[in-house]
Amino acid sequence: MRRLLFLAFAMLLSMNLLAQLEVKDNSFKEVSGFVNINNEKMYDDNNKPYAVLKVKTENLNDKQRHELLFQGDAATFFEVEYKTGEVWVYLSYYATYIKISHPDLSSTEFHFPFDMKPKCGYELTLVNKTTNVSNVWGSLTITTNPEVCATIALNGRVLAQKTPYNNDMIPAGIYEITLSKDKFQTITKSIEIKNEEHEYIEITMQYIYGLLHVTSEPLGATVFIDNQYYGITPLELKDKIVVGNHELRLEKETCATLTKAFVLEENKKLYLNEQLQTGKEIIITTDREGDKVFVDGKYIGTSPIKVELKFGDHEIVAVRGYDQSIANIVDVPQDVEMVKKTITVSWIDVQLVFGEGTINGVFSVSANKKVKFSQGNLQYQASTNTWRFADNQLDIMGESNNKTSSSYSGWIDLFGWGTGNNPIKKTTDNAAYTVYTDWGNNSILNGKNKNWWTLSKEEWNYVLFKRNTTTGIRYVKAIINGVNGIVLLPDNWSDGIYQFPNANTSNASFSSNRISFSDWTNKLEVNGAVFLPAAGYNATHPSRSYSSLRNIYWSSTSSCGVEFSDTHALEVNNYCGPALGCCVRLVCDAE
Repeated sequence: MRRLLFLAFAMLLSMNLLAQLEVKDNSFKEVSGFVNINNEKMYDDNNKPYAVLKVKTENLNDKQRHELLFQGDAATFFEVEYKTGEVWVYLSYYATYIKISHPDLSSTEFHFPFDMKPKCGYELTLVNKTTNVSNVWGSLTITTNPEVCATIALNGRVLAQKTPYNNDMIPAGIYEITLSKDKFQTITKSIEIKNEEHEYIEITMQYIYGLLHVTSEPLGATVFIDNQYYGITPLELKDKIVVGNHELRLEKETCATLTKAFVLEENKKLYLNEQLQTGKEIIITTDREGDKVFVDGKYIGTSPIKVELKFGDHEIVAVRGYDQSIANIVDVPQDVEMVKKTITVSWIDVQLVFGEGTINGVFSVSANKKVKFSQGNLQYQASTNTWRFADNQLDIMGESNNKTSSSYSGWIDLFGWGTGNNPIKKTTDNAAYTVYTDWGNNSILNGKNKNWWTLSKEEWNYVLFKRNTTTGIRYVKAIINGVNGIVLLPDNWSDGIYQFPNANTSNASFSSNRISFSDWTNKLEVNGAVFLPAAGYNATHPSRSYSSLRNIYWSSTSSCGVEFSDTHALEVNNYCGPALGCCVRLVCDAE
């Protein structure tokens, strides 16, 4: 009984497999006197008039007629209207052919024997021809080389999504077999199944390769793609890298290793021009200004002095009059996590400062002004009157802000508006905050003596909603390693680095983008992304108790700030009570 049921199913399948759509001979002709008067379907996307093709059908029911699909070349536009017993296809009059298909039947291509005219009408007859079901059977085995999980279709109908494929009961006949697989070329060939014979077919699957050009500054970097060696920059790779997602790694002696994700597309050449980090800036100071400083035997100026050194060992010597310090061998490491290293030998003090207190992404804040953001939110220690930037962009102080007092030895990061000269000020009187002092006026411990300031309302609006970027993405709401916030993407952000759903969507939830700490560190932050963590706020009453319900970053414009939450759309608010304790994120000029 089971055999009979399977046989009946196979016979039903074969009836669909043996169905054949064809355009009836000599049925294509112009409809005399017809003019397209349908105002809704008058012109194609190139603003050129449509022609109208009336497709009459034979041996197709109404459901099948509504399931017909129409295709042409890339320059042809279609709109479809279903009529009783026929389908009207509004198509570009300059079309040279039309492909008509049905998901359960076959497909046919019809090349127009003469040029159509705009707004005129034409007709053809589409026939569903079927043959009798065969009463003889064969078997089929399909394998691929290399062995991949390909999708197999027989006469356009998908049979399986795996290889090898075996079927020991297929009606005898001639079939068109198609194998398709992501990153491989689609293969189509004809096969014949004979009665009581086994047909064995091995299909050679051919990869789809992209074209990649990799160069670096400086040249001569070793190129690894997906951890496989390919050569030295500059390097052009043709028919070597399969389309899809990959990771580039560049290595060069005296340079920091660079890693970058990229996407290679079919029929497009991808250029990767990478700037390798060759060294870091150091500040050399001595116990008296004006001492002559030599690096690797070359005089560079007098102390204190800034100089960029390549990674590796360097000899630093200071000279005062006729006295010379002991030579200091200083190792400039590639470890980007190291922030500061100080070596004292004799009377010379060599201080290495890694980074500038900034994130390396560049952001336009107006049509002619660009900035870099500080490495984290601004923090203050009252007991020592010390300002600093948070070590990490994810860092927030939270309820520690409740402990604000002149003797508090911890750190706070929520401040009333314009309190750069009085960060622990607390009062419910909003009128007490009318005089503005920018927080950037202070000396910031890890701010590297840069000129820091707070963005104005207009500058925040430009960063979030107006500036042009390479990809069009300016910001996303996200959760990074469990911390809610806003990710700002720099002007030159590349599409291949990371994919974001709900980009530039002010009312999206934080959970619409969940980003791991590894991806944040290795893909986003290293490529200049800025994170504004949802740090909460302090209420206006004197105790200033902490709350996580609102998240506001101050602007320098009176009582205006950037506000957002999971339920509050991202906006630059026209008024936030100035007595609120809110976050501060400073910027400096992009040099």
